[in-house]
Amino acid sequence: MTDVEAPSRRRPTARLAVAYVLAEAVVLIALIGPLIGQPWWSGFRRYFSNDQLSYAGIAANVAGGNASLVEPFTLTGSLFYPSLWYQLIGAVARVTTVPVHVVWTVLGLAVVSAAVLSAGWLAHRLSGAALAPVLPALALLTGVLAAPTVDYWYAGLGVHAVVWGPYGTLFTLNAEAAGLSLLIIAMVLLVWAAWSPSAPARRRAASVLIAAALIGLLAGVQTYSFFTGVTLSLLFVACRSLLVSRSQPRTWATVGLLTTALIEQVADG
Repeated sequence: MTDVEAPSRRRPTARLAVAYVLAEAVVLIALIGPLIGQPWWSGFRRYFSNDQLSYAGIAANVAGGNASLVEPFTLTGSLFYPSLWYQLIGAVARVTTVPVHVVWTVLGLAVVSAAVLSAGWLAHRLSGAALAPVLPALALLTGVLAAPTVDYWYAGLGVHAVVWGPYGTLFTLNAEAAGLSLLIIAMVLLVWAAWSPSAPARRRAASVLIAAALIGLLAGVQTYSFFTGVTLSLLFVACRSLLVSRSQPRTWATVGLLTTALIEQVADG
């Protein structure tokens, strides 16, 4: 390697490192920024408080040594809600003796950060652009558009479908945020395995198996994330199969079935 070649190789690497750092900075700004000046570290993210405190009750029970599926809000003595994420928070809090609300924030930020980094990595692999890893992180800021319309960092339920964005969903760092983050990582693995034909077959197969395991794990984390994961993965596999086969009859049959399903959905209200 000559002295002329070395800088040309270092620059893209340096840009890529800066892009990943910027991506993580955006995650922290988006998820912690609204709480600046508030006790975000020592307090609790009471956003739709009844839900969050109910979930925290599960983690607090586990942290206190009670791993049975109960929580204080149903008053039924049992709980059928998927609670693996909250049990994990409680277990970590019990082992480390760190308060539940702190573990909740740290683990939540960690899993969201992992999802953003994995999506950024895929963006870089597919595009080759050194700054591509920043783009998935910027998606978190879309929910902040609520501020100009309602003078607060989130909008009320009356307009949430318009300006909610991923930010409003991920802010609580609850099981929904964890489920969506794990789903993003799983889809990244599937896309990489499908569009990396030069990669070793065993590595691509391992990626698919890990993705399938993560999607299956979502059944114990959050119901709607699991349903979304199954739907997206099946949709991805179907689209990929159609692209590989290049079969017009299969394509038209798929379009016809999808149209029929949508019409039936609309008809059912």
